[in-house]
Amino acid sequence: MLGGDKNVFCEKAFTTRYFPLSLYVQEIIESSRIGPLERVLAEHSLSYAGGFVDDNHIMMNPKLAGGILRGGGIYSLTWVFEVLRIVQPELSRQPPLIKSTVAKYDYTEVDAMSTILLEFSRSKADGGTDHAVTSTSLRLSNDSIAKEDDAMVPNIRIQVQYGEIQIFPPAYRPTRTRLILKNGLVVDKGWPQPGPGKGTGWYTGYRPALNPEGESHGLFWEADDAGRSIMEGRKEGSRLGLDESILIMEFMDKVRSEADIRYPYEVDTADYPLQP
Repeated sequence: MLGGDKNVFCEKAFTTRYFPLSLYVQEIIESSRIGPLERVLAEHSLSYAGGFVDDNHIMMNPKLAGGILRGGGIYSLTWVFEVLRIVQPELSRQPPLIKSTVAKYDYTEVDAMSTILLEFSRSKADGGTDHAVTSTSLRLSNDSIAKEDDAMVPNIRIQVQYGEIQIFPPAYRPTRTRLILKNGLVVDKGWPQPGPGKGTGWYTGYRPALNPEGESHGLFWEADDAGRSIMEGRKEGSRLGLDESILIMEFMDKVRSEADIRYPYEVDTADYPLQP
């Protein structure tokens, strides 16, 4: 592994994994009080329903590694891996089986919509096989409108024997969870990100859907963990190892390859330095 070989810290910048909300979800799953996991449904789409002015937009330009899978679907996939790899015994952990279907963007042939089915194997004693479905699209999201009208629905659903854990959009910065159990218990929790607070005139986020006034975007959770890792002599983060990051990237490449989606040499090559 490059980071270990060069004796440097190396980690994928994926802050969601370090949110207190994510730790809460993991604690519920590991407590076993909701029963064994069965299935995870994960969706994250964007709202470019009107299309694009030209072919240079980063989301659909192959020269910029465009396509929704890398720009949006990564969040669906990462939630699935975060949840289902937790319950796989580490010593017997195997990569999941996957099947996928992809629709291309008409003008540039990058992926515009994808759906992936994953199967995570476990022994019967460890809970048996789990399924996951991830989806992503360039055109389907109405999350920002729904949020304004207080009509949000969960886009991550973790289904277990005795109920389910729901996580609300956006998948990259969720601030609400709901635990629903078959015995009638419902626990709805908010997870606002710390910041200067209301009345400060301070905003973060991606326009036009900025975060509430005074709330941070939450990037510091992973930065803090990186600092602790370096102080402790570790070469990767505590909650997202390089092996898992590479595995997720390999799965995205497999989906893209099976859909015959190709990028230019200078984007796709692993050679360095680039050949003229």
